[in-house]
Amino acid sequence: IKWLQNTTINSLTKSNPSQSMSYTYACTRGGTKYYKKDGKYYTKEFKAEYKGPQFVLADCFWDDGKVTVLLNETQYIMTVDQIQPGDKVLTHSGFETVLHIHLPFNNELEVVKITTASGLTLGATKQHLIYDRESKMKPAGEFKIGGFIQTKSGHSEIVAITKEICNVRSIITMSGELFVDEVRVSSYAGNESVGIILHKLIAPVRLISKFNSQIAIKICEKYTPMIRKLMNKYLCL
Repeated sequence: IKWLQNTTINSLTKSNPSQSMSYTYACTRGGTKYYKKDGKYYTKEFKAEYKGPQFVLADCFWDDGKVTVLLNETQYIMTVDQIQPGDKVLTHSGFETVLHIHLPFNNELEVVKITTASGLTLGATKQHLIYDRESKMKPAGEFKIGGFIQTKSGHSEIVAITKEICNVRSIITMSGELFVDEVRVSSYAGNESVGIILHKLIAPVRLISKFNSQIAIKICEKYTPMIRKLMNKYLCL
């Protein structure tokens, strides 16, 4: 799937132009354009509702994001797409084990690029949760210029917000959060309540990881299809 800017369609059919403001462009898949209305998808001809596999708009952060990794007691900077289960990445609580990498099927999506006064730039899909100055989780799309996001060194004011098409994924850690581009982000998306619930759902894996991280990772790998289904249902809109 390749995402473009969410665009209102000027006309649907010559016979019924009055509905033109109801549909928005969603994606192009296999050469066919799809549009969305009231949570449902329609083909470009608008003749019938799309009945195929559910489209998933994954909410993650961009692959180019920088993450601090601890390897053999030495810290390295790696990009998000280089991180693997078992790596230890920097979080608000210190270095923690990565339990799972959520790589959505349609991983080339539109991200919100947030730039701060301190020179940091983070890219995340609009529903991915980011921590604000008060340590509350908010979707990336709800932040405004002049607002503040939490960073590794404290907090920083947002000075610019743009959009860009990027490859994305999400990193699931023991605490359900980490620093990407020195910005404190959640492993989850939606809203703060959803993020908390999702983190509780993987509590058994986190408990096992405290005693044996490799077993926990293997559990995640074995049940990847189920985990992906859960992520797609609750991390995506």
